[in-house]
Amino acid sequence: MEEYKLLDDLKGIQCYFKHKNPQNFYVLFDKTVKGKDKIRCEQCIKYDEKNAIELVQILEEFNQEKNSQHDQLSEMVVEKIKMIEQLQSKITNLKTCVIQKFDSFLNFSFDQKDFLVKLIKEKEQFNFDQFFDYLDDKSQIAKNSKKDMMKIMQTERGMIDKLEISYKQIMEMVKKEQIIEENYNKITQSRQDINALYQSRILSQKTQEDISYNNQINQQKLKYRLLQEIKQSEFCYSMTFNQDETLLAAGFSNSIKLWKFNMGQLTQHYILLQGKSDIDIPTCLTFSKKSNDIYSGSYSGQINFWREINQNRWEIFFTSTIHQGLITCLILNQKEDEIITSGSDKLIIVLKNNQQEKKVSQYELKQHQKVVFSISLNQSETQLVSSSLDQQLIIWEKNSKQIYEFKYVIQKSINDFGHRVCFLNDNFIVWQQNKDGTTHVFQKENGRFKQKPENKIVLDHSEGEDGQFLFPIIYNKEKQILILKYSNSIYIFKNHEDQQFKLEAKINCSSNSIYGCMTKDSKYLIYWDCSLQLFNIQEFNYQ
Repeated sequence: MEEYKLLDDLKGIQCYFKHKNPQNFYVLFDKTVKGKDKIRCEQCIKYDEKNAIELVQILEEFNQEKNSQHDQLSEMVVEKIKMIEQLQSKITNLKTCVIQKFDSFLNFSFDQKDFLVKLIKEKEQFNFDQFFDYLDDKSQIAKNSKKDMMKIMQTERGMIDKLEISYKQIMEMVKKEQIIEENYNKITQSRQDINALYQSRILSQKTQEDISYNNQINQQKLKYRLLQEIKQSEFCYSMTFNQDETLLAAGFSNSIKLWKFNMGQLTQHYILLQGKSDIDIPTCLTFSKKSNDIYSGSYSGQINFWREINQNRWEIFFTSTIHQGLITCLILNQKEDEIITSGSDKLIIVLKNNQQEKKVSQYELKQHQKVVFSISLNQSETQLVSSSLDQQLIIWEKNSKQIYEFKYVIQKSINDFGHRVCFLNDNFIVWQQNKDGTTHVFQKENGRFKQKPENKIVLDHSEGEDGQFLFPIIYNKEKQILILKYSNSIYIFKNHEDQQFKLEAKINCSSNSIYGCMTKDSKYLIYWDCSLQLFNIQEFNYQ
């Protein structure tokens, strides 16, 4: 490997006091002296040799350390370049074979087309022999026509068989080239390895809090890869999967789009559910857990209940304007007899569906003084927590009549509001403050939730404003996976013992206007990025 080279010319170097004709140069070890002012000669250090060392000696030591680091990095880079070259070779070979197969099929299809054109031209003409055959047997024309139809069907069948054979041959080639996927995974891993090596070299220049954060990045075990990108230029406000995760619904300007979802892939075609006005923007979406019916909350303060009529058709079955402005959050309880919403009008509204009496009633929860950004139900659905621009975290609790009522304001040490709050279970709440995205943990003790400073989750402070706030906190109780959005990043944490959250992965997006959701097994994360105007689907591999 090539060694590091000193860019400066030592011939023109001078000591600090610019003595003439110096024989040797030294470096002064004094942190208060900066840059080239550290250079001394033998005359400079005549009376103080203890804090100086020969320049040649320290340069040699410096060069050895730099070369050591360079060798480590170069060794890794050479290995990864070989992987890339191997991958390029495999892809080139596969590309050549696939093109040959398609060319073969195209040539075959041209021959079949020529045959059919020739056939129809022949049938446009007749001779007297055919005429006399007709006189002897008037069914002859019909018989000949049937024969011609059989030829056409055989041609079509031959095309299909040829295409099927070509497809199977291509798939066999792809299976034989499994090394492509293996190399892709290795290259993806190499990016993380190089990043970890780089981070280890600069840790000493960061604050202790930054060191803690970067250590989490370096130690992350969660591997993920991009499965699919779909162009989507309309602004996306909301997103949700149906119960069996075969459908994805997403809210746009004044419509809902539905895609079929299978094995981490969205179909290119979608079903469009059109809203009733230009401000009927679906800011909140959730599917029924019993069917493919959809509940949506909108920018106009309206909620809609979309009933599935058949596999490709939904119609609005129920609609009501319940908020004076944007609906920020919508929750459907397990029994599906309550819908809880929060809005920009400072209100939380509960709709109760009395199935026996076949009527819907509603009541309001009034305590917040400003917009309510986020609400969350506990696991047993006996308590509700809300977070508002007024900086209050409020606990609401069901009384004996199964009506939510104000219980208390959670005491916290931070004078800030939060866009997101989430119950992890009955005993723990996480709340993300607006400034720098620090996420705080609250534990129930003696019937009240109390802040646990030792459990707080610190994010990357350099990321700036949070931006779009509709991306909720996502928590998977079975896998103990916590998803946090802040600014232009999506963080994936693992909940360990005593509610200690360890960073498993971080996805950097191109914009702070992003919205996403995750499958129930936490295997697939799909999000929309405003700057790229794309749906991205990431697949996670938990070790």
